[in-house]
Amino acid sequence: MALQQRPADLELCIRANFVGVYQPPPTIITSDELAAEALSHDPPLNTDGFIHLLSGPLDDFLQYAQEEHSKWLMDIAHDICDPLGMRGNQDWCPVDPTDPLTASLYRYDVPDGITIGLSKISPREGKCKTADAVTMRTRVISRDGECWVCGALRPLKNSHLCPKRMGDHLARRVFHDFSPGSPANPNLSVFDEILGITLGRNHDIWFSKYELGFRFVSANLYRCHVFASLAPNTDITLWGGQCYLPLPSDSPRLHGYPVAPPQPHRPNNPPAALIRWHYLQCVLQRFAHADYTNFGNIRYPELPLRMERDSDDDDEDTDSDDDDEGTDSEAEWPTAWFDRALQAQMEAAERHDFTANWVVANEDE
Repeated sequence: MALQQRPADLELCIRANFVGVYQPPPTIITSDELAAEALSHDPPLNTDGFIHLLSGPLDDFLQYAQEEHSKWLMDIAHDICDPLGMRGNQDWCPVDPTDPLTASLYRYDVPDGITIGLSKISPREGKCKTADAVTMRTRVISRDGECWVCGALRPLKNSHLCPKRMGDHLARRVFHDFSPGSPANPNLSVFDEILGITLGRNHDIWFSKYELGFRFVSANLYRCHVFASLAPNTDITLWGGQCYLPLPSDSPRLHGYPVAPPQPHRPNNPPAALIRWHYLQCVLQRFAHADYTNFGNIRYPELPLRMERDSDDDDEDTDSDDDDEGTDSEAEWPTAWFDRALQAQMEAAERHDFTANWVVANEDE
């Protein structure tokens, strides 16, 4: 990987003659063969110039690279350009994985004669309603028992790593492309519990919009990375709420917080490969360059499923999930009235603390 010094931004690019062209996908993908067709590419049309993939202020990238330095960008570049083969130049000369990121133009190179297809972008502009997801929700929450992030027991959401509208066949391709060496699973469904994570309601809002991702650290250990564009002087707490700074002492910052599956030895936990794919979508949501987002047929095709309102439009007084209308049922949640009352008290106390901190801060000015 080569680089050129630039004023203040970091950019990642690739030569256009390395990048294959996607044709319009089939109207409806009903088989693994059609899914493979939707993700196959033709030879490059444009052999001149570069395609810019990522761009943004260096300080923004440093929030995510942290102690990983250039290795973070190398991993993301592989996931964008060649997640299965990782045939990009391993030396990334003159860049070393331990080098700090700089405000430079980084170039991803592949060996001569290799054509790659850029990873497609998942739009995730809304949610859909399907009966199959009710069973998935039950299995996922039964497996985990609590929120991966904060350990809350209620209310809980089944957060989907791959959107349901992607469908079974494309979900299998994602698993295949991001799991080098893993055997193909012809029975994998987008409603399989390995594609779900139990989160609290607030965390699900960010996670479902690719504004919260989990960066792999080691086996069964990840780190929360927040990709949302936040208002000035605000941050997101461990509990998923957006608050004014400074955060209360009992509300740690969500960004950078370690997270792990509550039951790490369960065989049906989400594999790291699927969490890695979701994390890539978060990076693209934040940093994808217009060259990338405007690349022909770069978005995953979606099934025409019935749409529901977005999670951030949910009524605050309900616990309705995008894939389950039964969470308000007394049979399924007999202590709902108590849990909601307790949550209201906690939120009121938190608002009181924020107000007190704000008043003290202004008195000291």
